[in-house]
Amino acid sequence: MRELLIALVASALGVKVEDERARLRALLIMGQLSMVQVGANLTLNTLGWPDFAGDRAELVKQTFRDHIGRVLATPLAAEPKPPARGKR
Repeated sequence: MRELLIALVASALGVKVEDERARLRALLIMGQLSMVQVGANLTLNTLGWPDFAGDRAELVKQTFRDHIGRVLATPLAAEPKPPARGKR
């Protein structure tokens, strides 16, 4: 799933799958999704919801779709320079 998401993000951003910026955005999206899934109790508690049923589930899906659309619509920063290798 990770590699598929990276490929989709890279394609949406118009860069190669090796581009670290696309890979990082994909990982951040996965992290946000896992917060709702793995951290379900925290999410439900924070929202004051008993569960993710019905309209609440739909709101989560709509909000996530909107969020991903905005993340992918944000232009990439210029390609970063490789980190400097300092003496130790």
